Amino acid sequence: MFIKAQAYLTNFSGRVYRDSISFEKYRLKKIQISISGATVSLQQGQKIMQTTTTDKKGNYSFKSVPSGAYDVLITKANYKSTWQKIMLKNSLVNKADFCLSLLDWPMYQ
Repeated sequence: MFIKAQAYLTNFSGRVYRDSISFEKYRLKKIQISISGATVSLQQGQKIMQTTTTDKKGNYSFKSVPSGAYDVLITKANYKSTWQKIMLKNSLVNKADFCLSLLDWPMYQ
């Protein structure tokens, strides 16, 4: 008799932003600016498992994702792409925020 392994499902969410500098009351202040429309992909090896897009506040979420190891890839036009290895675990809060950098083109400096 074979027993089929049960795949545990979990949720995964976070925010995508970029760092910036604000000048307030004669002081420089580091701020985070939300990035809307960024593509967030969950991959296992070369296979894309799920993809979503950030909302106007830079938030993204994946529902009912099988627990396990993933690469998270974040892309957005005019920004440097970034990725990170993660381990999604059942019944834990699975959350990750990502900071993107603008490309080093003179028009963006």
